[in-house]
Amino acid sequence: MKKLFVLATLSLVSAAYAADVAYSPPVGGITVTLAGAVSGVPKVSTFTPAMRLTLGANFVGKGRGTLTGVTATTLADSTAGWAAAGLSQPATPYFIRIRSGAAAGTWWQVASTTASTDTTVTVLNRGINPQAAGVAVGDQYEVVPGDTLQTLFSDIATSIGGPNASTADVVRLHDGVGWREYFFNTTVGQWRQGSLPTNNNNVAVRPDAGVVYIRRGAGNISFVMLGAVSDAQEKITIGATGVTPIGSVFPVGGRTLGSLNLQNTPGFVVRTGTLAAADKVSVFDGVGWRSFHYLQSANQWREGSLPTNRNTFELPFNAAIVIERGTGASGATFATLLPPYTL
Repeated sequence: MKKLFVLATLSLVSAAYAADVAYSPPVGGITVTLAGAVSGVPKVSTFTPAMRLTLGANFVGKGRGTLTGVTATTLADSTAGWAAAGLSQPATPYFIRIRSGAAAGTWWQVASTTASTDTTVTVLNRGINPQAAGVAVGDQYEVVPGDTLQTLFSDIATSIGGPNASTADVVRLHDGVGWREYFFNTTVGQWRQGSLPTNNNNVAVRPDAGVVYIRRGAGNISFVMLGAVSDAQEKITIGATGVTPIGSVFPVGGRTLGSLNLQNTPGFVVRTGTLAAADKVSVFDGVGWRSFHYLQSANQWREGSLPTNRNTFELPFNAAIVIERGTGASGATFATLLPPYTL
């Protein structure tokens, strides 16, 4: 069994959550350390929000339930009893995580542009909609709060910020289409995207996100992520083209490239011909990006053109995983990651 990197097991699960389940997963925290620049040269770190936030004591309605309605844009539970517009506030994003059925493990962010009702939420589309993903009436779901740039980095924002994007640390998030770069503007006290004058404090950081962090400041800096350990499979959208950063999502060390089993993901392109056609998996090892592909004839993960078996390559703890689609890719798919532990 893998070692869980949680600080403690605490009883922090709210009544709204506990009322729907007979147990609660371990709750605690993990420390994220962001490497400092060396001699003025920025350093890259990657991480994932591996701890799941829990519902607060004031949350109104069901934290878990059964879907009674599914469309391409909405999810519904006729007995949810949520507060009107309670799940669609920009500063407090929520996600619906499917826990059963064909789409078990998928995450659907509740849109803030359409007010949620006591029974229905509108969800965002990241290249595939709930119906196309297999979400169906009768599936079990849970409501999970999410972080924003403002809340995730609240303890260190002023330390990592600066007056412009050239001097401050940069947080890179992928929105399903391309990378977005944000920094904390200490002049106005807001998260900004480049030179744009827009307040981005409420940009949500998905629970399955792979975050790339570029530190320009000297010295390492750390912060703690608190929440619950994921207790079920995670199913993460992989785009049809380009790159998709995903989180390692489980707070454990010692995971290997082979144990992810990405090569058996439907639609994932293994190498049977040219390297360009195959999908690539990249991770940052603290020094540089390492790129791997799966060679079908050898049943092995390989690194570039090297003939070495990399099935046992150990993934850095809590690192982001970036999937780059090859020329042989033919559509969006899902990466299914199973918990490497038993709770």
